[in-house]
Amino acid sequence: MEQQVASIPEVASVIRRLAGELSPVSRELSRSEAERIVEHVLQCSRSELYGNARKQVTPEQHRRIRSIARHRLSGTPLAYALGSAYFYNGEISVTPEVLIPRPETEVLIEVVLTRERESECLFLDMGCGSGNITAALLCERRDWRAVASDISIEALGVAALNCADRVCMVCADRLSALKASNAFDFVVSNPPYVSEAEMDTLESSVADFEPRQALWGGVDGLDFYRCLAGNAARVLKPNGRLYCEIGATQDDAVRRILGHGGWTDILVHNDLANRPRVVTAQTGT
Repeated sequence: MEQQVASIPEVASVIRRLAGELSPVSRELSRSEAERIVEHVLQCSRSELYGNARKQVTPEQHRRIRSIARHRLSGTPLAYALGSAYFYNGEISVTPEVLIPRPETEVLIEVVLTRERESECLFLDMGCGSGNITAALLCERRDWRAVASDISIEALGVAALNCADRVCMVCADRLSALKASNAFDFVVSNPPYVSEAEMDTLESSVADFEPRQALWGGVDGLDFYRCLAGNAARVLKPNGRLYCEIGATQDDAVRRILGHGGWTDILVHNDLANRPRVVTAQTGT
């Protein structure tokens, strides 16, 4: 019996061994990814993880840790191996049918929350993917309501898991299912914006695992901005607003597209690395 108990691993040793195993795929992130996997399985925070470093991992927990590790070692991105990712104010579900949320997109959330001061509003999240943007905004504004649209029915299934009530899901190609209604206070979107040339330069962890339709924005990466510039105003109230994430080199092109579409008050907001990340605009009068 003593020998059996001694063979049960402790949290600290599981993390240490796992970090070493993950090193070939995770490189300098191997330790943090090992911690993240163990946190996920033990359902604890980082501080709780190390506060219980001598705690023994149960056989079932160890089996789940090993299963996730095998997925990660095959090259599967950690978020897909876990089935979840952190974004803004919480953890959301993700599957290979949706793009893994990036920290840079949190700038889009901050810009919207800073500029939209009304206690009640209705907004459209075009190309919602996992629903991370809608979920974050509704969590911060308890009286807001949303319509979340995406061309992928599988993506909408994931978004439904992440978004609470106050959301209507619409399966549509861009704005095709929304007639002129002047219903929305603002439109928010993190559209596909990778160009054809850039698609060939993506890391294999992105190109081989994340959905192409959530990445590719046309030959020059600007197709969705043209759609928004020409069509978003018809679903917005007078003086309605538009919030879009953009690629780091697309600010001038997107500003031109919106300007030609009659939008006003066009502004670019940088991310924490001082790169253009969000464009805001208002319907013309």
